Amino acid sequence: MYYVLGLTRLLVFYNMATPANEPNMSIGSKTLATNLISPNVGDFICYNFEDTFLGNHVRVHRLVAAEFDTIKIINGVVFVNNINIDENRNLVHLYKTEKENLNKIKESKFDFDNLAFQRLDSVNFKLLLEDFMVDKLDFNVTRLIEDSRFIDNDIQTIYNKAWNKDNFGPIVVPKNKVFVLGDSRDATFDSRNIGFIDKEKITGVIFIII
Repeated sequence: MYYVLGLTRLLVFYNMATPANEPNMSIGSKTLATNLISPNVGDFICYNFEDTFLGNHVRVHRLVAAEFDTIKIINGVVFVNNINIDENRNLVHLYKTEKENLNKIKESKFDFDNLAFQRLDSVNFKLLLEDFMVDKLDFNVTRLIEDSRFIDNDIQTIYNKAWNKDNFGPIVVPKNKVFVLGDSRDATFDSRNIGFIDKEKITGVIFIII
């Protein structure tokens, strides 16, 4: 029975293997998807994708813009049809802080067992943090945002524009396409890097996350 449900995409179980959609879909999350639900902006969708590393496989990202929507990213804030869609949504971004603050972060009341950080220079480290946690820290961290003058070669290749992940667009989503983003905006390969997603490639909508 389950084999039939999975084969027809009526009900598919996924175990999230990447942190692309943290914190709202953590790595290791158990999820259920179905093709009985029409995908809407804001949903986590599953879609078929092919690359040279994994071949044909299924990816999961949040659908943030539908066909004919206008998307733009200004200093790391995403706007769709001139509406800030990041507002009131808990996302993960890259931040920097001084080395002395790392222990303070680990000792905070939040769960940082899997905290990943990397040295930037002799003083500062960069790390991925949830936005709502940042607001509650009792010391300063600074969000890392790519300068608008920086050109991402991958993005330029796809869109033929001098853009980067934090300064992107405006661009209108073509007919029969959608634009997807990971909630962990600095630890994912999404439509900024891989282009628009064909609607026909969408295989389902995530409706349960455990």
